[in-house]
Amino acid sequence: MVDAHQFPSGSTSQLQEAIDTIVQSFGHPETISVTYTFEDGQKRTMIEVPAGDGTITYELVYDGQDDDAEPELKSIDKDDQSPKPPE
Repeated sequence: MVDAHQFPSGSTSQLQEAIDTIVQSFGHPETISVTYTFEDGQKRTMIEVPAGDGTITYELVYDGQDDDAEPELKSIDKDDQSPKPPE
């Protein structure tokens, strides 16, 4: 196996901690999909979590150009009746 990127050991532990935090926030699902984009100062993260027979998709949006803005998390499923992740 060829490793395309080598990371300093400190950053790998931070990366694992961040992943653990995300997984914990969504109730430790068996799988989780995270897609991140950064465009015009806005950070947008799509998180797909299996639920029952389907998948719930959440969107986390942060406007990096507004210092007072807090990230917003919302379900973007069409029926919009999906629960928010556990606090």
